[in-house]
Amino acid sequence: MKHQILQLYLNPWLKKISTVNSELLYVDGFAGPGIYPRGGTGSPLIAMDMADKLLSDVGEVDSRIDSFNCVFIEDDDDNYEKLEESVGKRERDVDHRIDPVCIPGRVE
Repeated sequence: MKHQILQLYLNPWLKKISTVNSELLYVDGFAGPGIYPRGGTGSPLIAMDMADKLLSDVGEVDSRIDSFNCVFIEDDDDNYEKLEESVGKRERDVDHRIDPVCIPGRVE
C-alpha cells in the first residue's frame, strides 16, 4: 500500500512544492531494504526513480529543482545493510541533484 500511495502522490507533490522551494527534502522513516529478496523495488528506490524521471524531463519542474535530498531511515540491521547497498548503486544512475542519505535507527 505504501508503494502505491508513493507512486500516486510523489509526482504531484514534487511539482507543487517546487513552486515554493528549489531545495526539497524527502524522508522515509521505514525505508526497508530498498530491493526485496524477490527483486521488487522498495520505497527508497521508487522515490529516487520518480524524482529522476521528473528531473530528466526538461521543463518547468526540472528548472525549479536545485536539489532533492532523501533521508532513508531503517531500524533493522540486515535491511539497513541492504538499503545502503541498493541506494548506493541507484545513486550512480540518477540525476546529480538527487542526494540520498541512509540512517540506521528508529524514527522518533
